[in-house]
Amino acid sequence: IHITAIAEFLDEARLVELAKAADIILDCSDNYPTRQAVNRAAVATRTPLVSAAAVGFDGQIAVYRPDLPDTPCYACLFDGEQASDGACA
Repeated sequence: IHITAIAEFLDEARLVELAKAADIILDCSDNYPTRQAVNRAAVATRTPLVSAAAVGFDGQIAVYRPDLPDTPCYACLFDGEQASDGACA
């Protein structure tokens, strides 16, 4: 396994550039705008996305597969009305 940690502020174009080079994206960010931006990059590049969050002793994890046909993305689940391309399953 090879993990690359990125310690920089990323705009949408840079997110897409990095997503193109990834086999899978791990999102452990702590805010919705960042999660939505990472999701858009994953959908744009059809890269699987693992999204995780924790608060106190509670946590959640989900895997989104934009590389497979007719599968929902993060925006479908949490913000379906504003999904980037309107193609939410």
